[in-house]
Amino acid sequence: MTGTLSTELNKIIKRMSIEATVQLPKLHNNDWEFAMFDRKFMGRTIRSWALIPFYPEIYLDNHPNKTVRAGRQTHKTTYAADKVASRSTRQAGVEVTYVADNEPHKSAFSRQRYRRECMLANDNLKAFLPHGGRAAVDTIELLNDSVVYMVTDEGEYKNVEGKSNAYLVFDESQYHDLQFLSHATYSLTQTHGQFETLGIGGEAGSEWDNRWLSSDQRHWVYDDNSDYTDPSTGRIWKGQGWRHKLRFNNDGIIINTPEELKVILAGKWVAQNPDATEIRGYWLPQEIFATIPLTRWSAINEYQIPASISVEWPEQEQPRSISLSHCRGESYKAERSPITTEMVKACMRPYEYLNLLSGEEVRELKNQYGNELRVLGGIDFGSSTTTPTTVLAILLHWRKSKRYQLAFIEKIAQTDHPYDKARHISETFASYGVDIAVGDIGHGQDMVPVIQDGGRDSADVPFQGLGKSTFYSCRPI
Repeated sequence: MTGTLSTELNKIIKRMSIEATVQLPKLHNNDWEFAMFDRKFMGRTIRSWALIPFYPEIYLDNHPNKTVRAGRQTHKTTYAADKVASRSTRQAGVEVTYVADNEPHKSAFSRQRYRRECMLANDNLKAFLPHGGRAAVDTIELLNDSVVYMVTDEGEYKNVEGKSNAYLVFDESQYHDLQFLSHATYSLTQTHGQFETLGIGGEAGSEWDNRWLSSDQRHWVYDDNSDYTDPSTGRIWKGQGWRHKLRFNNDGIIINTPEELKVILAGKWVAQNPDATEIRGYWLPQEIFATIPLTRWSAINEYQIPASISVEWPEQEQPRSISLSHCRGESYKAERSPITTEMVKACMRPYEYLNLLSGEEVRELKNQYGNELRVLGGIDFGSSTTTPTTVLAILLHWRKSKRYQLAFIEKIAQTDHPYDKARHISETFASYGVDIAVGDIGHGQDMVPVIQDGGRDSADVPFQGLGKSTFYSCRPI
């Protein structure tokens, strides 16, 4: 206890010493005012908010659990830099953690988005950085005694564990291992801090997709939600009529006055899943951004940029997964993993009334239905070099109806002696009266002959095998 008090006392003395020698700027009261007035520059560019009227509410929303799903180039990472800087400078002595999906993204955010474009570009924020603005990539200790950690999701968020975060944000969340999310959010338990996840669209059925589906799913709806007609093709775009009112100069710059833009771009956030209160969700597809051309024609003739920059181009020229995830911030069915959690659940729900069966029950069914029922066994020995997992399953094949029913499934402890495991497999299959069983060799190459021919377990007790005509082995193709 004495050591803890001494440490805390030293922190207070250090902070008082710093404040006595360095008068830190007084900042505004919330994240939105911070972004508006304290971080006026993004790099060397003066920031303008007239064309993105939907962002203020996101900044002002202090819901403890938020998620933002968006297209590319929609200011997600800039928003993350604002929030990290705001939460770490406006309050002294707090911990803030930014979590990227890999080292290059972490380094780019730390060096460029946060330090150069945010902190060093604004004199009032630069004052918080020690050593004239020089700082490490991973840990940035500010002069108000706050600490900013830049980490990755490596090792089930082990780099977040043990911290006490006032603010925690995940970037590129579609690439995170979100099944272990709680390992990171425990860092907010005592502080009651805010947690946000940012990312583009991802695979349907993934943890990232499920997080969005569990939110209230807010969509931005423009007051002028009439349709937009492409002058070149005649294609009609729903809810994009406000674009007809934008005016451009010869350089492709929008020249409407701020007063005009307030009217043209007026709108509101509308929750599509209002009963979901645990997670606040915001959707930012490219098509709601006035700075991004909608069609090929508009890109070339109004914005004076290549057609490939438009929302329409990837929709027509790129795989559907790219258009949905990168432009619209929506989920897609992945070709490399076509079986999703929802698909598996859909297969299971009609048979929820069925229970797993004992060996005695299966033998009774076999006696009753004879050749109409085949009992099949399978073993996956696993091939991991660290913790191989052995799974045993028994299926019933109802031959007339061509149905397969799961009768039994088991994960076998890895601590078992190989020959004890072989005995357990042999006796389990025998107790169910399997007609035929197969096991991939993997790490079970020494057990396969014993399961077939029988042998002795670790206590030198003999046991019967299943026979080569019942148990077969195979290798992966």
